[in-house]
Amino acid sequence: MTDLSLFWHSESIEEELELKRRQIIAGRFKLICPLGEGGFGQVWRVKDLWLNNEVALKISQDDLTRETLLLRKLPKNQYVSIFDYVKDDVLQIAAYSMEILDSPWATLERFYENRIEPNLNNGNFAQPLRLTLHIAIDILMALQVLHGQRYGRQDRWCHADIKPQNLYINETAAANAITYCWNKDFIRIAKVGDLGLARESGSRLSGGTYNYMAPEQNGTRNVSAATDIFAVGQTIAALICGSPFDENDLAHVNRMSHQLRTQIDSDYLTRRLLQPLRRMTLRAPIQRANSDYAIRMLRGVVESEDDWHIIGLFECTRFTINEAAEALFLQLAPKRNWTNRTCERIEEMKMLVRNARRRGLLILDGHTYRL
Repeated sequence: MTDLSLFWHSESIEEELELKRRQIIAGRFKLICPLGEGGFGQVWRVKDLWLNNEVALKISQDDLTRETLLLRKLPKNQYVSIFDYVKDDVLQIAAYSMEILDSPWATLERFYENRIEPNLNNGNFAQPLRLTLHIAIDILMALQVLHGQRYGRQDRWCHADIKPQNLYINETAAANAITYCWNKDFIRIAKVGDLGLARESGSRLSGGTYNYMAPEQNGTRNVSAATDIFAVGQTIAALICGSPFDENDLAHVNRMSHQLRTQIDSDYLTRRLLQPLRRMTLRAPIQRANSDYAIRMLRGVVESEDDWHIIGLFECTRFTINEAAEALFLQLAPKRNWTNRTCERIEEMKMLVRNARRRGLLILDGHTYRL
């Protein structure tokens, strides 16, 4: 019988990897290279010898029947698509094949490293904040399908392992998403994967990923949709701050605010973002925001597309009212199909700046405006 350590030994050497590559699972799937590894198994790129194409294969010593059936019920535009389920009696493993999310897809962890973190390190927070809010809203909308009817008694599930490694972003769609009108148009850019820890709402679970798992995942209370809301809140924190809030941060709202403020150079935006994050990461599940409320609050962090242009314009500098009006006109003219510069249109741009100041988005410091 094949040595099972072939699949569960994480300190692989080249000779062992080569031996793995020669393995054929269930007489059908030939291993090519590992894609990822977790507590419940490994994911490999494999060649389907029956259909002569490459797919991803999740391999586990545990029964994957429940996870496979659950994923098959979920919409393919929001969750990783499942193809076939197999068992290998010789290797004593179960596996299911699924789509390979190659480029333009990337895990949210990789997307953060490539698209969000570099901008934050350069002091540019407008685009990272917009992408983070869009991704969080997209994930919450996908989870609503998994969570089922709020007061229903059937088909209500909790993912229980939402984190950047289990989420996938279409990088091409994400680049297009920031050009759409905020709070009017919405383009789907995310997919949810790996339901290995999924449980029916109302059941107990002892396990999860440190700093992303909700307090009730220690096995003392039932998991529910609120469990995933907590993890989405921590994912937002990870994308903005570089890591999720720790227990000390979550216990003190001022510490949460300080963590956000180190990356978002705006008291107004920090306060607006802190409100939904606080509600999403409360210790008691019953006190957390539900997905509908969380989506509304996240959409309200920035009120309009015009505000995004103002944030992008002022994030690294300050302007007088005349300078700001001219710069905003250049940005907004194509979106409003303006071809001529007129006094009325410049005055409209000045009104946008003054309104932003009245709402607290901008601060008047002497003769110049800043965030």
